[in-house]
Order: sequence, then structure tokens, then C-alpha cells
Amino acid sequence: MPGANGPELTKQLIARRPDLKVIYMSGYTEETFIRQGVLTPGLAFLHKPFSSDALARKIRESLDA
Repeated sequence: MPGANGPELTKQLIARRPDLKVIYMSGYTEETFIRQGVLTPGLAFLHKPFSSDALARKIRESLDA
């Protein structure tokens, strides 16, 4: 994503679609994202590496939230 990062893209997309569900994925810890102010309420986080089952569960949790 030249010229952008995940949080910037998320803000732009949610501005267009407020009901959009977002799952951040990273090798960094969730606490790191919280401290940096990247994770806000309503945004899910999945720590890498993860299994396909873990991804499926996180998607289901996000859609149900």
C-alpha cells in the first residue's frame, strides 16, 4: 500500500462504510497496537502466526459482534 498504512486505510474505509468489520493481523502483540492507539473499540486483532481455524473463529466473532 504505497503512501498508506493499515490504520489510515481502515479510517478511510470505515468513513465510507461505517458497518465495516475490521480484523488487524500482525506479528506484534495486541498490547503494542493498543499502546500505539491503533486498536480502537470494535476492531478485532489476530496474532500471527495463526491457523485457519483461528482465522475462521475470529471472522465469526467479528461478524457476530
